Amino acid sequence: MPHPTVIWWNFVADSKEVLEQAVEDWNNGHSRFGDINLEGTVLKRLPAPKVPEKFR
Repeated sequence: MPHPTVIWWNFVADSKEVLEQAVEDWNNGHSRFGDINLEGTVLKRLPAPKVPEKFR
C-alpha cells in the first residue's frame, strides 16, 4: 500500500487514532457498521478490545 497501514482486531486504518475511533464506534453501535441483528440466534455481538497504549 502506498501509505502506512495499521490493523487491530477487525479494523484496518492508516493511523492509531482512526483505529481508536473505529473501536469506539463499533462498541457504541454506530450506524457506520450497519445493522447487526442477531435476534433469534445463539450468537452475540462481540465488543472490540481497546487499542493498546503502545500500539505501532
